[in-house]
Amino acid sequence: MRWSCRQNVSTARALLVVMCLGAFGCSQRETADSSNMMCVQRLQIPSYPPIAQAARSSIAVSAAIKLANDGTVQTVVLEGTANSSPQKEGLFRATIEQTIRASAFDPACANKMVRVSYVFKMDAARDVTASWFGYPNRVEVWAVTPLADHLTGR
Repeated sequence: MRWSCRQNVSTARALLVVMCLGAFGCSQRETADSSNMMCVQRLQIPSYPPIAQAARSSIAVSAAIKLANDGTVQTVVLEGTANSSPQKEGLFRATIEQTIRASAFDPACANKMVRVSYVFKMDAARDVTASWFGYPNRVEVWAVTPLADHLTGR
């Protein structure tokens, strides 16, 4: 089988493209995870705080978790509550901090900051209460208005 000059040029171009893709690293690369979720060994998922549920309160907040030298929780700071009051944040703070401290983190992540986003929603879906984790660092907890409120019409 004979190759024409045109076929040789096409083959050379295809080979050049493949070589350039490899040389310039056009392959898929792992992206940096600024949340440091690789440090989480076990993440405790919170329940809706009863007082926040009774107050029909919702919030979206991020928790900045500073790990100590041994990988245990050193501090927890709630961030990103610009649209809420300190009183509203207070309804959720204890529950969030308690579940974070009940979680397990990799000791190799000493002195790192881990960020987890928490979303607590009231009546997001009718008669649905649920909790779940969403990649890479989102925890959602849904609750419905307490039954007593439905009966009294409040």
